Amino acid sequence: MKTAGEILKAARNEKGWTIAELSERTKIQERFIGALENSELTKLPAMPFVNGFLRTVSSELGLKSEGIMAIFRRDFGQDDKGKVVPNVLEKKDKGFKWMPSTSIGIGILVMILSFGFYLSIQLKGLLGAPSLEIFQPQDQDIVNTEVVIEGRTDPTASVSINGQKIKKNRNGTFSQMVNLSEGLQAIVVSATGQNGKTTTIDRVVQVK
Repeated sequence: MKTAGEILKAARNEKGWTIAELSERTKIQERFIGALENSELTKLPAMPFVNGFLRTVSSELGLKSEGIMAIFRRDFGQDDKGKVVPNVLEKKDKGFKWMPSTSIGIGILVMILSFGFYLSIQLKGLLGAPSLEIFQPQDQDIVNTEVVIEGRTDPTASVSINGQKIKKNRNGTFSQMVNLSEGLQAIVVSATGQNGKTTTIDRVVQVK
């Protein structure tokens, strides 16, 4: 992608003019024309003067001045003092710019957070008591002598009901039928983790 200076230089060469001849025609100093053609920003004056040079030179060369100036603005801007600077430098502090390194950084951050979450789950399993939920029955439910007890615990935990160990599914859910005597009865469900810690939930039901 050509710069505005390269386009001006190509148009000048096509006409067979030297920089000195173009300077004579436009009344712009040779050093400024050379600086424009070669994008030597430190040799250019403030942006308002540069805009005037671009308009005059492009018009003399038979080019559309607005197009040349737009191409120049694509590549260059001005700092707080009006000096011409590359747009990358001018805009670096004006807002967020997505870079390949940004994607890499976010990817690494996601990996760290994911690992931290996984580690916290593992530590909970090693150090804490397992989770335990009882879906049914609820406290004070009226049930038959044969009652189904359903719930969920950690996949690695073992489950017992009224002291009797039962089977559970790989995802930690369980469903077990137990026989109870009539009257007010207590159901004690316990989940024991691999670290030996236990979580217990009691349910009191009315058996009819």
